[in-house]
Amino acid sequence: MKKLILIFLMIPLHLVAQEITVKGKVYEKETKETLPGVAVSIKNAKQGTYSDMDGNFELKAKKGQTLIFSFIGKKTLELLVSEKPMTVYLEDDTNQLDEVVVSVGYFDVNKKDLSGSIAQVKAETLEKQRTQTVEQLIQGQVAGVVVTENGEPGGGVAISIRGTNSFLGGTQPLYIVDGLPVDPVEDAQGNGGSGNAQNSLSFLNPNDIEKVEILKDAAATAVYGARGANGVVLITTKSGGKENGKDNISATVDTFITNVTNKIDVMDGATFEDYMNRRAINQLYLTISNPNYNNGPGGPFDGTQALTIANYPELGTFTVPYLTSTGINTDWQDEVFRQAISKSYNVSYRGGNDQGNLLISLGLFDTEGAIINTNNRRITLNVNGRRKAFNNKIDIFSKTNVAYNKGNAASIGNGDLLLNRSVTSQTLQFQPIFGLLEPGQDDDVYAGLNEGNIISNPYTLANDVIDLKENYNLIQNLSVTNKITPKLTAILRGAFNLQRSNRDIYYPTNTTRGRRNNGEASQATRQYRKLYGEFNLRYRNRFGKHRIDATAVGTVEDVHIRTMFNRAFGFGSDVLQFYNLGAATDILPPVSNFTNFRLASGIVRVAYNYKRRYYLDVNARVDGSSKLANGNKASFFPSVAFAWAASEEPFLKKS
Repeated sequence: MKKLILIFLMIPLHLVAQEITVKGKVYEKETKETLPGVAVSIKNAKQGTYSDMDGNFELKAKKGQTLIFSFIGKKTLELLVSEKPMTVYLEDDTNQLDEVVVSVGYFDVNKKDLSGSIAQVKAETLEKQRTQTVEQLIQGQVAGVVVTENGEPGGGVAISIRGTNSFLGGTQPLYIVDGLPVDPVEDAQGNGGSGNAQNSLSFLNPNDIEKVEILKDAAATAVYGARGANGVVLITTKSGGKENGKDNISATVDTFITNVTNKIDVMDGATFEDYMNRRAINQLYLTISNPNYNNGPGGPFDGTQALTIANYPELGTFTVPYLTSTGINTDWQDEVFRQAISKSYNVSYRGGNDQGNLLISLGLFDTEGAIINTNNRRITLNVNGRRKAFNNKIDIFSKTNVAYNKGNAASIGNGDLLLNRSVTSQTLQFQPIFGLLEPGQDDDVYAGLNEGNIISNPYTLANDVIDLKENYNLIQNLSVTNKITPKLTAILRGAFNLQRSNRDIYYPTNTTRGRRNNGEASQATRQYRKLYGEFNLRYRNRFGKHRIDATAVGTVEDVHIRTMFNRAFGFGSDVLQFYNLGAATDILPPVSNFTNFRLASGIVRVAYNYKRRYYLDVNARVDGSSKLANGNKASFFPSVAFAWAASEEPFLKKS
């Protein structure tokens, strides 16, 4: 009987110690969206795991134990283990709002656990901006980041993150779009023989951006080596929804109005005529008062001589330029500048569930420039999809971006500085006593009146010169993610980028440049192709108060660039423009160029922290490039960063 009692007493003890498999899903309480990357650990034990990309978690635990759910920016939650699937909701912790997940390009990391300087602009902020370009999303949002536009619709935009590092080198940062390094986009070359830098992100629709992150200092950009010297801009585009199969269609229409806010105060017609008359009188005085003057018996004028023709023969032929007023008062800024109205149309579809999702967005943006006859039309198509495969062991991501830009940019000068000044500079320099050209006239009527300056009527240059730019851009990005173990993740990514730029320019015979060459035309094309491959292996683990995050990355890039430039003079008529260069009397030999270069890189990063108080980051990057000289094809870029979260020290918390 005692043996039976002992056996029955042991059975409950065995059941208490029995391990069970605990499964569940973690959601964000406010949005009801799943939360990936949530740390799930057993209280007073070393076991733990992370929720996957759909918020699912699974681990072994004993009945009666407590699970701890922690995530940056969320309140830590403790729950007893359950044999039934657990549904966990985490709510915001206002005391941890500074702890956000940021991307460092090859991996995501808690901002608190990063030793470098990173700024992040989230979707909520971006959606409030309602801007025309991606760069404008950044402007004014991040301290120390300067955005400069050239004023041309769809034209070049310069971003300076770390200031000017050299007199001759550029200041443009490295752009990473969904993991793909994007090289600066250029127009096909113009009459000057070189292309204008385009907006590097002109192919992106601001409405498709999920978040923008900027790596600012050396510690943050170290994983990119020399390519990150001017900072790194990481852009993540939106993905499909995870709303349990619900479909969502949205449409927006925006209108933008642009005005020239800083109109320069210049002389009107009457003031200019008075100025020219006074200048002529002053010039006469300087001539006759010159100490070396000996053209008349009066000698150098000092105020004692009589101002007569006998003493100073120059007085006999002298006259002021504008003895009678022309009566013309042309404000060239009013003639050339305008209020520009631009419109943006966007429609998108988002849908999906835990097994996959899809985003399709289409955008149309019509831009008017503040200078007459300048415009740009951008059409974008963005298709992002995700699908789980092989019993949910693999996530497959596909991101496709197609963009088309076309517009006229006659406002921007390019080429011989003496023959082709920009419209803006000529608008301010051109004399207000001239009017618009009459039909059949050319701006030769202004020759001599501008005192030898080779200058065109700014209205004619803006309204009649054609500088037609056309750009195509395609990016296809495909990646496969496999969570080999709860602590080890592998990513394989392949991407393709194709760009084509066309540029057609014609100077008609009623402009200075066109008149001298009896019509001048040029055609140019630029083709760009990049193939990109990447393999990423990441290991994360916690040992008590120690945390380690190690990443190994290998990348390869292959780039082909081909350019062609044709130029011709002597058309006799402006009808043909650039459509038939063979009709010209003077055709220059075509200029072509082909460039091919490759880049292979290996990166290893190990991040360690103790008590989330003491941080050590070690990075090592090797770049091998075909651009480098023989015998020196590779370069090594090591870096070490240490950070101390002094605010976490107990003695400071108590003070």
